[in-house]
Amino acid sequence: MIRKKKGALNLSIQTIVVVVLAMILLGLGIGFIKGLFKDITGLKTDVTAEIQEKIAEDLREGDRKLSVSRDVQLEAGEETIIGIGVANRKSQQITYGVTLNFLQWQGEAEYTGSTPDCGEPGCDHITFFYDQTVNKDLSATESKVEEAIVSATGGATGNYQYEAIVCVLDKDNPSLAEEDCEGEDGTGVGVVYARESFFVRVS
Repeated sequence: MIRKKKGALNLSIQTIVVVVLAMILLGLGIGFIKGLFKDITGLKTDVTAEIQEKIAEDLREGDRKLSVSRDVQLEAGEETIIGIGVANRKSQQITYGVTLNFLQWQGEAEYTGSTPDCGEPGCDHITFFYDQTVNKDLSATESKVEEAIVSATGGATGNYQYEAIVCVLDKDNPSLAEEDCEGEDGTGVGVVYARESFFVRVS
């Protein structure tokens, strides 16, 4: 009987040691993963802050209405962040929105696939995720830098040219709209305030 109790006691001690070691290893693993995500998040924040500062400086020094990350480079199947800065050079508040339009593609002619919905080869290789609403207000002399996520499809390759267009609502004539500032349903959403072309290079 005494031996059985001693064996049971040893087994209990071993179980406790195993449980303690498992908890320590689990804690170390969780700490490592949290640290890894913290580093990734911190890097993304630093990159974003750098982009925003560069665009804001470009608006200030160039006395410009619009500034976009001019030369965007990424790998096929990857994504990156660009900055879009708008400055109000008018003496009153403006309500604006930004549109990014495909212009042309310089790449491998054989990579066209089926006819894309957008009508031109290359126009569906790159996608942008950003706030397209025309309801953002800027006070006189104020500027703002927004972000857009740029994604390249797995088959994307070559150089893509796009144009950023800032559309401003004409509050005195709300129905007035230029062609480049029309909504998808053909209704007017403003007049062109500024435009600038930029490139996306995919390797």
